[in-house]
Amino acid sequence: MCQDEKLSEAIQPMGVTKVIPQEFFGKREQIEADEVPLQVYLKDSFCPVYVDFIERPIPLISDKLKQVIERYQKEVFFKPVVLGDQRRMTQEVYWWMSPPSLSCLSQQSEFYPNQTIRKLVLDADKITGYHIFRINGVMEKLIVVDLALAESIL
Repeated sequence: MCQDEKLSEAIQPMGVTKVIPQEFFGKREQIEADEVPLQVYLKDSFCPVYVDFIERPIPLISDKLKQVIERYQKEVFFKPVVLGDQRRMTQEVYWWMSPPSLSCLSQQSEFYPNQTIRKLVLDADKITGYHIFRINGVMEKLIVVDLALAESIL
């Protein structure tokens, strides 16, 4: 799952690392304990497009997409993030999403010398029952969805 890069006016959250320190990105327990929604502002844009999935700096999804994912996978962590548009004086609620991380690489996976993925092969036995997940053991911050969830998202 990745953000559509063709949308040049897609909203862009600013200052996320000030609200969520970098060391917390992998330790969601510390963020879970705090029930207050996070607040960040959007980069100023003439005609912002509110996409359903924002890939960077952290995975943020719209409320509509959250509802679809929750129907398929209960073990996904969600934290509300309020995105403020200062120009338009509006706010939108998005959700920081952190799906389960699985050690599911097959021995047939291949890597380039810099340790990025050349050929990704997943162990089917280790992903059974998961509709959305991250992959442990790779440099890339990949979020994988199965076909059923992908079709529902579409």
